[in-house]
Amino acid sequence: DWRLLTRHRPPAELRRDLQRLLKPCTTFWMKLDRLRAFKQQEFLRLTALDVLGEASLPEIARGLSDLADVCVGAALEACHQELSAQLGVSGEHGLCVIGMGKWGGRELNYSSDIDPILLCADQPASQGAREPMQYLTKLAEMLVKALSEPMRRGIVFRVDLRLRPEGRFGPIVRTVSSALHYYENWAELWERQAMIKARVCAGDPRVGEQFLERIHAWVYRPALSDADFAQIVEQRVRTEAQTQSRGEYETDIKNGWGGIRDIEFPTQALQLM
Repeated sequence: DWRLLTRHRPPAELRRDLQRLLKPCTTFWMKLDRLRAFKQQEFLRLTALDVLGEASLPEIARGLSDLADVCVGAALEACHQELSAQLGVSGEHGLCVIGMGKWGGRELNYSSDIDPILLCADQPASQGAREPMQYLTKLAEMLVKALSEPMRRGIVFRVDLRLRPEGRFGPIVRTVSSALHYYENWAELWERQAMIKARVCAGDPRVGEQFLERIHAWVYRPALSDADFAQIVEQRVRTEAQTQSRGEYETDIKNGWGGIRDIEFPTQALQLM
């Protein structure tokens, strides 16, 4: 039915349909396979709307981002059920997934990876485990693998954890206070720019809302100093120089002349102002 294809599907409906699809699954691996099938089905629907001109670019980007929210949320719950059963623990996990980058801004395209930051409460009391942070670290690693490991239907999404505090050198899961301490004492200006797009995408919303509320004053200060503005300009000049040295100044759509960064950096500077 054409009306079924073209009508908007809100996240709640996607979530309900995916839960229905996962309910009969008897194994963890079956759930991961069904999750991939669901993602491919929705990708096909959105691509059809795009090609047929039935949805605008912002609508497609929001649709892909909503799909990522739903898939990550379902994968997190499936991983928690599997891991808690293996370890003989019970209760909620208390892990929150903050979306960054294009995902956080609801700007995903067809080839985008997702950039999560994984947070928990300051005193994680999740699922009665003796070592909650160890459990949450295992859960986070399991989640990344569930989403990005190739199976017969491919992957769900590539996962890039480099936007988390300390990048690839930092722990995969942090408490809210630990993350705030890093940002307030060690973070660079580009991390303030990136935090503009931060959004609670999956997991425990209470943890995410607490983090975003507490970090708001760090991101949006009374004014953007001249030194900060100069640093944004310098960062752009530096990335342009790197692109030129590779001979990609006129072809790199992200960092080259007239690329994404030429729009993103001035816009972020205005937002911080």
